[in-house]
Amino acid sequence: MTKIETVRMLTGNTEISDDFISFYLDSTEKFIKGYCNIDTIPEDLEPTFLEITSMRVKANSSGSKAALGEGLKTVGSISDGNQSIGYQLGGGGTKTFISEEDFVAAYGYMLDRWRRMVVPKSTPKRTCGSRCLHDTHPHPNRARW
Repeated sequence: MTKIETVRMLTGNTEISDDFISFYLDSTEKFIKGYCNIDTIPEDLEPTFLEITSMRVKANSSGSKAALGEGLKTVGSISDGNQSIGYQLGGGGTKTFISEEDFVAAYGYMLDRWRRMVVPKSTPKRTCGSRCLHDTHPHPNRARW
């Protein structure tokens, strides 16, 4: 089963276009690679990658047809008397998207297992102390070491 078919199955919507799913596959892959500081997504992280992608596709598709920016319902009106809440779809002026911070909050425990720390490369500081840790050193008394 391909990634597109898996995402389509997870969303439960068989009418979503391949291009729409491909966009979110690419976007989620870049997000995970950037968050974890990795070049490729490991095989053990693949199910999480597909699950996050399917959640993003589901959140940004409305009804049976998928269109960018039409997704989750947003509150349109609230009345206090009988506590009724009216909703409007994302296409009605306001658009709701699931942010990357939401995915970090939900899947951070899983992504953090693969996260690598990035340390800027710097040149070692040269010291002329009693012990020099460098292989090449311009100190005139190198023979003494």
